[in-house]
Amino acid sequence: MATATPTLITVLQKTADRIENGAEYRWAHQGRCNCGQLIQTATGLGAADIYQRAMQKPGEWSEHAVDYCPVSNHPLDDVIDALCDIGFSPRDLAHVEYLNDPVVCKAAKRASGKQYLDYRSREDVVLYFRTWADLLNAELPQEPQTQSRDLPTLTNRAPRRPATQRTTPSLHAHSDPAAQKRVSAETAF
Repeated sequence: MATATPTLITVLQKTADRIENGAEYRWAHQGRCNCGQLIQTATGLGAADIYQRAMQKPGEWSEHAVDYCPVSNHPLDDVIDALCDIGFSPRDLAHVEYLNDPVVCKAAKRASGKQYLDYRSREDVVLYFRTWADLLNAELPQEPQTQSRDLPTLTNRAPRRPATQRTTPSLHAHSDPAAQKRVSAETAF
C-alpha cells in the first residue's frame, strides 16, 4: 500500500469529494475514470490532458503502471512520477483502476457491509478513496490530517534529475561494461 503522507491523504479525500459532488465520471475514459479522477486531483491536469497522455501508450492504467519508467521523460510517466512524489507507487495506480487493493477492500467492505466493490460505481470509488485515506491517516504520527493542504501540480513540483545524474547504475548497465560486471556480480547470489 502507498506510503502515508498528509498530501496523499488530502488527494484521496479531495478526489472522493469531487466524485461525490458530481465530477464527470466515466470508467471507460482514462481521464475521467478512477485513476483519471485521482490524477486530476493530484496534478491539476484536466481530463482531456490526462487522456491525451494516456493514449500515447497502449493499454489501461494497470498496464501503464507496469510499463512505468522513471527516467523516460514520457508525458505519461511524468504523471505517474507526480503520484510517486506524494506517496503512491505504480502498483497503487493499478489497484485504483479496479478498486482491488486487498487491505483497502477488506476495510471498505467491513465499513459498508458490502460484499464486493464495483470498480465502475461512483459510490464505490468514493468509499474506496475515503477508506484508503482513513487507513493511511491511522498510520500517520499523532497529528490529525486536515483537508487544508495545498496540493502539488505537475508544473510546480520539483524537477526530476536528468538520467545522467541518477544513482541507479543498473538502469544503465547495458551500455557500460564495468556496470554490467557489477550487476552480474550483484545478481549472482
